[in-house]
Amino acid sequence: MTVSECNDELAPDDELMSAIDELLLNAVVVSVTGAHLLNETSRMRCVEPGIDIEVFDSEHGWNESEGLQQPLKDAHELASLCLRGAGETLFASASVLNSPSQWAVSPAVLARATAVYSAKAFRLSDPGLSAWDRCSLSLHFWKTGVANKAHGHMNSETDEIQRWIDTHGLKKPKQTSQEDQLVASMYVEEERNSKKVHGRRLRFLEDDNFYARLSNLAHANPVNLSIAVKSPDSIPEYAKVRVLFDAMFGLYCGYKAAQRINELRGGPTEPLDEMYDSIVTLVDAGRIARESVDLKYNRRFHW
Repeated sequence: MTVSECNDELAPDDELMSAIDELLLNAVVVSVTGAHLLNETSRMRCVEPGIDIEVFDSEHGWNESEGLQQPLKDAHELASLCLRGAGETLFASASVLNSPSQWAVSPAVLARATAVYSAKAFRLSDPGLSAWDRCSLSLHFWKTGVANKAHGHMNSETDEIQRWIDTHGLKKPKQTSQEDQLVASMYVEEERNSKKVHGRRLRFLEDDNFYARLSNLAHANPVNLSIAVKSPDSIPEYAKVRVLFDAMFGLYCGYKAAQRINELRGGPTEPLDEMYDSIVTLVDAGRIARESVDLKYNRRFHW
């Protein structure tokens, strides 16, 4: 259903609007708390299971190359940087949600940024990766970044990275060719933490293809942009619930990345468990609000 198809004669439901506003305020609190938690987790000491990072780098790093002197440590530090970025965009999202003005575009764009940062941190911190695979993935990200900075052209930096990869017989990592694949890869795996309930995934985030819609909005797709900007005036409940789901998407991406890094580095589980429980509470209430909006307008909106 598009904005133009909505029945403009339906007045806003004050009770429903109030309930959604309360959920948005709760999302602000969870986002701020989560942002600080992501920041703290990003500063934890790097750990490679069964391997001394310093010894590995001294044996396999290239001292003559500034960017390849400590490949394994750099891989872990890149994961930390990505989680730090996720935390900061999550905090920015909370600031936007807490604003008296109803912003239409920025919540989605910030949620998308949080998802990308989180996906890279999540993949780099996979406990199932070997030290070599972790180095290969990190260097792939670096190589892509250097090439993008050079407008897609190979240069001495990318050549050097490729030589290190070839010297050690490493293959190109999977699921890194496109950002959407990287984000999607977070939702095809169960949580590895043995203390978690089996199958603990918020499937509504996977099913609704949030990343594609957020990307369209971030790239000024006229259809998505028009819906986002115009719907607060014509379908205010719908607009608010969309923003709520965007916030939950960013929250859950950040949680998954932090939980994985925390697991790899042996951090305390209680704070992240509390974050997860808060997200689940928001999800359950958000689903009810979404169903209420669909019921009011007697249509199934494209969320």
